[in-house]
Amino acid sequence: MNKKGLTQVQNAVMVLAIALVLSAVLLYARFTTILQRCQDNAQMVLDSYVITNAKRIYNSIKNGKDEIDAIGLEEYKSDISDQMGLDISGRNLYNRKN
Repeated sequence: MNKKGLTQVQNAVMVLAIALVLSAVLLYARFTTILQRCQDNAQMVLDSYVITNAKRIYNSIKNGKDEIDAIGLEEYKSDISDQMGLDISGRNLYNRKN
């Protein structure tokens, strides 16, 4: 019996298995990079938002006011969507087409 044809099938299966594993590893690396970038952008916007509101509160207290203007969630949403390159439509966020 000739087993040369079976060896070629085994080689093809091994190459496909290696390609599948390599593809999965690269896809995982890509997703973790994208998620890390999103986390960094969100952290930067949140830090800016907190510092801005802390300055407002400090200035209000320094000027002797008991009342502080409401902290705007819409301002934060706008900043985060601009930083991430998203457009707001109603309650949904969409990827901005360049």
